[in-house]
Amino acid sequence: MNKQNPPDIINKQQLYKIIDKKLIKKLFINKNINSKEKEFNHIMRVIENCIILNEFEKGNINIILSLALFSLIATVDELHKVFNENKKHINLNKEEENEVFNYFIENKETKNTEIFEDAEYLDSLRNEIYPEAALLKCKYSKNSGIFTLFNQNSLKDKRPKWSIDIINDFGFNI
Repeated sequence: MNKQNPPDIINKQQLYKIIDKKLIKKLFINKNINSKEKEFNHIMRVIENCIILNEFEKGNINIILSLALFSLIATVDELHKVFNENKKHINLNKEEENEVFNYFIENKETKNTEIFEDAEYLDSLRNEIYPEAALLKCKYSKNSGIFTLFNQNSLKDKRPKWSIDIINDFGFNI
């Protein structure tokens, strides 16, 4: 198993570079996440998990973080609408955009979608679902230290420290 420590620095600029903060705020407000502390914490942990896993799995962070944020959207039609109405707020090239859509439309798996799915799955203790290592797809997700860390954060509903900046940027009171 890989004994490296996860990266220490995660910041909001990684998100804002891919999807403008105006659109992120709009997505959160449309799904009432601005008033749901548990949901906000979950999304922030999944984003953090994505970034940490990607440090070792070496996927495309633009796609991975887009999957995490756009997973808030319920339907493919709604996703198309968001993309069409907010093109200037989404910084993905055509290939990246296609991969995001292919995942939501066809559930097409790639290295990037596997990183996202593991990051999401490793936050399922919040719903009293214990993740099984055998169901994880990425090598680093199965690392006992990462597995334990992500599960502890989920169980405790821990809010990542860096997400306080996002709360402050958006003026959320959670």
